[in-house]
Amino acid sequence: MRLSLLLLATSLLITHSARAQHPLPVLRSSTAAITIVDGDERRNAYWSLDPSTRPDVYVADRTRDTKDVAFITDRDSMRFTLKPGAQYDFIILLNASDSCYTRLRSAITTAMLAFEYSSERPAPDTIPSQLSPTNNVLVRAVLNEMDTLTLMFHTGMQGVAITEEARKRLHAFRTDGSVAVDTWGGKTEGGMSLRNALRIGQRRVQDVEITVDEQSGEGSDGKVGYDLFAGQVLELDYDKGLLIVHDRPPQDLAGYDDLPIDYVRGSFHIRCSLSTGHGVIEYPFMVHTGYSGALIMGTRSAFPVRDTLGVEVLRDSYSNELRNVRTRIPELVVGEQHFTDVPASVMDPHARIAANVIGGDLLKRFNWFLDLRNDVLYLKPNSMFGMPYWKK
Repeated sequence: MRLSLLLLATSLLITHSARAQHPLPVLRSSTAAITIVDGDERRNAYWSLDPSTRPDVYVADRTRDTKDVAFITDRDSMRFTLKPGAQYDFIILLNASDSCYTRLRSAITTAMLAFEYSSERPAPDTIPSQLSPTNNVLVRAVLNEMDTLTLMFHTGMQGVAITEEARKRLHAFRTDGSVAVDTWGGKTEGGMSLRNALRIGQRRVQDVEITVDEQSGEGSDGKVGYDLFAGQVLELDYDKGLLIVHDRPPQDLAGYDDLPIDYVRGSFHIRCSLSTGHGVIEYPFMVHTGYSGALIMGTRSAFPVRDTLGVEVLRDSYSNELRNVRTRIPELVVGEQHFTDVPASVMDPHARIAANVIGGDLLKRFNWFLDLRNDVLYLKPNSMFGMPYWKK
């Protein structure tokens, strides 16, 4: 999962203001740790300055509303009014000597907006999908009109990533530099390739940035995030093995529960209720088709563990290891649907991602309409609803 992309590509620093030869705004700092206020969420000492990265890109949480984003240092602050599709370039001057070129970018890019409102976009587009033995949704893709890939549809990330193993056999792929990535288990660096073409079904997206990971879901060559379908409605039919791209949700949604989506740090969340044995608590959960299990309780949830049932070992995309405590939850409510005796784990306290997670073992039990225009997830129980929980 990516919180931000830090691109080592000086060519990306061309902006309207630079072309006009106007000086970039300057924010002064005596410390490398920068606080960011993204809409209503304050992230203290969240951003780490790196003068060698040009530019250092912060992608704001996805929203279709205009919002304020502020960068705050120990000496200064700078506030931006960010609209969908907008970006700003500026400099953070560290210790009065090091110029840290920084870019603030909307998660909804101008390319996404152009595609969303294009009269030429194909819809509906029916894409065959496959449910892997580890509860991941796999689709076929063509990279740069030469190489065929099997990608995991990943709702916990944005962008596209391929594995190092897949990269070795590609004919039309090259890296342009490296990228700094925040994963569940820590920070790392991976290869980055710019300006690729990716075709999934009838959709052909240009100028795709692709990162290189070490790992992906079983049977896949990498991952594709939900943001490549911005402004569309994704129908995920687990019963028929289909991912269908629509322009708008269907008129008849009888039997579907509608769950509003909240976006936090590039991923989307729904709210679910848990019974702890001593009461009912409502939590936000990241919808994460990349996680094979049922539930993870994040490091901020303060979830009371009644029974410890061993340890779950997780490895993120760069092989960082996390050791989560296994437990079970008496009851979980998703929309109007109830699950009992649900297997769960409590996130390793060393994890960098604090969010709760609802994973593939539960998500596969519903057919979906994921409305990325109005930010609503519609869920309806399918033929797998009552099956036994998945075991490794």
